[in-house]
Amino acid sequence: MISNKNSNIIIFLISSVSIFIVVIISSNFLFSIDSSEKQELDQPFSGWSQIDRNNWFSDCLSIGRDEETCNCMLDQLENMYDSKKKMNLEMKEDPVKFSQSMISAKTGCN
Repeated sequence: MISNKNSNIIIFLISSVSIFIVVIISSNFLFSIDSSEKQELDQPFSGWSQIDRNNWFSDCLSIGRDEETCNCMLDQLENMYDSKKKMNLEMKEDPVKFSQSMISAKTGCN
């Protein structure tokens, strides 16, 4: 028979691993660079296209944020980054700085 303490530890570990997996999957989904973007990274950044905006907004909604928060965060990110490609590039090259930018964007919307 498993003791109550061991049972709590197992539940905590399962919960922690589950949360970690959800965070990794959602961050990859929300900020992934598709193959066409990878090929275009060498080209000059040309701003946020309507497709970039729509995709980001849709991805934001899919992880449980409301429309108002997603619109606000998108406005914040467009002010911080000249293009979605530039944002994705920073995410890959300097994840700490990117994380701080996302926190700043979310904080600006509260």
